[in-house]
Amino acid sequence: MSTSYRLNEPGKNANLSARLAVALSVIGGDCATLADIGTDHAQLPIAAIKSNMCVRAIACDIAPGPLGQAVTNIYNAKLNDRIFTRLGDGFDPLNENEADVAVITGIGGMNIVGILERGSAKAKTCTRLVLQPQHDTMKLRKNLHRLGYFIADEKLALEVERFHVILVVTPSNNPMGWTDKEYSLGKHLTVDPQWRDYLKIEIDRLQGFLDGGATGEKADEYAQRLIWLREEYGG
Repeated sequence: MSTSYRLNEPGKNANLSARLAVALSVIGGDCATLADIGTDHAQLPIAAIKSNMCVRAIACDIAPGPLGQAVTNIYNAKLNDRIFTRLGDGFDPLNENEADVAVITGIGGMNIVGILERGSAKAKTCTRLVLQPQHDTMKLRKNLHRLGYFIADEKLALEVERFHVILVVTPSNNPMGWTDKEYSLGKHLTVDPQWRDYLKIEIDRLQGFLDGGATGEKADEYAQRLIWLREEYGG
């Protein structure tokens, strides 16, 4: 897989943001049932059905308001017979072995970890998970290995001068450990066409935090990550 999208790339699921378009692209072609955890307005499952990325989908959300809008959007798309909405937290609304692929996007990395911990039995019956953290990506990578997941691939999506990382993971009885640098920068992103753009934006972003007065543990974390980013950018 080598797909990488920029914001509103012509012809690439124009109704989706770049990060959701990339998440869609890595669902795979063998998905019978997709579970979208935290579906919001059900944009992803609607696009997945229309793109023939899955046969059916379950759109889950903890908030009644967004789920109500999802119901409307699904009805307007005439997909009521293929997309089903469920109210609840994380994997709670699902049954074991019900979904082949689960997608969790748009929340913090440690929130994703919490969802995977609470719904471990159901999450582990999926063949693939697609995860897009808004922050704490390094912590997410470490915890995925701790929880028994193999990080099979990672992609970049650029939105409004900010890169998002999308991870593709599979349950594993023997997940591979990484170095701290690999946990910070990932192991699969170097082949992405936007890799050097990502490095540059991250260098500027972290330098801005340090120049703005970041202190303590966060400052140390930023400083170390900056060293690794500059090593890669200068290579």
